[in-house]
Amino acid sequence: MRYFLNFVQREYREYLLDILDGYEIEGKNLVVYMLFRPTRLPIDKIKSVKKTTGILSTAAMSTKRVSISFTDRSVLKSFAPVEISPKDRDGFMAQLKLVNPNIEVLS
Repeated sequence: MRYFLNFVQREYREYLLDILDGYEIEGKNLVVYMLFRPTRLPIDKIKSVKKTTGILSTAAMSTKRVSISFTDRSVLKSFAPVEISPKDRDGFMAQLKLVNPNIEVLS
């Protein structure tokens, strides 16, 4: 019984983290969830992606993040990049490149 409760709690925790800080690629859009609120970002407007680490305050729940910069300021109404923390950073960046091959991968 105790194992079952720990499993349920762990699954619930992962579910909450996905809702609070999750993403999905939906056609030509990257949908980023920040505190239950989805934000749709056009993948064709992504200029570059870069692996980042750090402890600065962002929407990402992890220190291993991907920073996404856009070509058009109107996408975010800011020049600041979006930072998210996918479990597989390389796989995530590869998925974005499949949709928009013009994305520059920075090191």
